[in-house]
Amino acid sequence: MGRLSISQRTSLRVALPAAITACLLWAASAAAVEPADCMLEVDPPKGEPGTVFTLSGAGYTPSHLDLVKEGGSLTTVALELGDADPFEIPIGSRDGDQGRWTATAYVDETSCRASVSFRVVLPDTAGPLDLLAPSSTAGPPIWLYLSIVVVGFASGAFVARRLAR
Repeated sequence: MGRLSISQRTSLRVALPAAITACLLWAASAAAVEPADCMLEVDPPKGEPGTVFTLSGAGYTPSHLDLVKEGGSLTTVALELGDADPFEIPIGSRDGDQGRWTATAYVDETSCRASVSFRVVLPDTAGPLDLLAPSSTAGPPIWLYLSIVVVGFASGAFVARRLAR
């Protein structure tokens, strides 16, 4: 084997960077097809029955959604979002849905999966003036005590005047 000619060395100097560039472009296109950073968010993260929870994400368009209530069975929904990116998926809630839910959005035949949890809570049943509730720690307001005292004194004075006649 002899030495390389100048034209052969020049060809190698051009071919090597071209091969490296081609490999980098191939890797970048593969990353664009299968996004590694699939993200999913929920708003609000907690709500009473009747709340609409909105799942949202960007950088991909999921084809399916898995919903599971803590301790319950899995429900899979096929999504028809077209090429929506970013996307939003509304999830309604109703009585009986109380508990922690996990939603997983994913793209078929890729490693793109993202999950988020939300909670359906019991509605607040205490009213703003619920003074007789046994769980109330505040007690009646001071004006209620004062009005009872004033009415008591006024009634006593009225009765005393009537008896004095």
